[in-house]
Amino acid sequence: MRNHLLKIAVLVASTFIAAGCIDDNLPSHTESNIVVEGMTAPNFWIDTIDGDEFCLEECRGDIAMVIFFSHLCPDCKALFDDIESQLLPLDEDVHLIAINRDGDSQATALYREERGYTFDMAADPDKAIYSLYATTYVPRCYIIDRKGIVKLLTIEYEKEYISQIKECIATL
Repeated sequence: MRNHLLKIAVLVASTFIAAGCIDDNLPSHTESNIVVEGMTAPNFWIDTIDGDEFCLEECRGDIAMVIFFSHLCPDCKALFDDIESQLLPLDEDVHLIAINRDGDSQATALYREERGYTFDMAADPDKAIYSLYATTYVPRCYIIDRKGIVKLLTIEYEKEYISQIKECIATL
């Protein structure tokens, strides 16, 4: 009898958990976008975890890759692992900045150090920069051309995104 009650309790709990996941009321990817392909990327300044300043406007004339992430996100780690192994080193005229929308500089530095990533990272814990671009979902990768126009936007992460990113950069 006790075993039967335990099974019922697990089933009821599972039902509530599943219902919670299904009914998150999250916007679609399209609805979560503020900046999309073809738009001029909003300018921003941010201090990197290495103490340098990154200014998107200063990348004009070069290509920029801006990635918003969370240090708690497994898809973000998968994207970064693939960038490290398949995309780096980038040409000198490609500026990559990864911006952590959920952690401070200390958490971001620890995240980069523990995983051995070599590209620039910065923290945006109040989401001031992230909110210029989107409302929900990470990782978000924006490839921005030499004139400041977003040429590619990827949301969340799938393996084929790396080849799309490579192709986009090659055409710019």
